[in-house]
Parts: sequence; structure tokens; C-alpha cells
Amino acid sequence: MKIFKLDPKNLNSHHWDASTYQGVVIARAENEKNALRKATLVFCIAVEIKSKGQSTAINPWILGDHVDCKEDNNSKYSIDGDEEILYPNINDF
Repeated sequence: MKIFKLDPKNLNSHHWDASTYQGVVIARAENEKNALRKATLVFCIAVEIKSKGQSTAINPWILGDHVDCKEDNNSKYSIDGDEEILYPNINDF
């Protein structure tokens, strides 16, 4: 496995309404796509559909332009184990 750092950007976007968390995430995953998918599953919340003409908020962890996802080769976290969110503690949500 690899360790990825997911760093949110575009925090003023309404898409962040579809996430319970808007901070840095550390994930252990096989690849970047799986790291983003894991964050999407963990922090996704339902949001009200917008009025006609407005875009519906989509969980931003899956949107490529809302999160920088980079492999962290200097992480204090172990590469051994299942794919999971290592930070923040998801039990706090």
C-alpha cells in the first residue's frame, strides 16, 4: 500500500456542503483513485437538491479540482494494512 495526503482546495465551493469534513486527510490505499474514493465514502453526506439552474453539490473528495492528492513517501504512518483513512480519526464524525 501507499500513503496519500489529500489536501482540500476551493473551500468556498458549494460542493463542500456535501462533506462532513473539509481538512487534510491521510489515507492508506493502493492508488490515488482509491484514496479519493475512501475519503468520499467516509465523509459523504446528503444535501438538498438545488433549484433549477443551479448545480447540485457533489461530494468534493471525488472531484479532481477540489482536492490535491499526492503520495506521501515521508509519512509517519505504516504502509502495512488495509485501505483506510488514517487521519483524521473517523470515529470523531
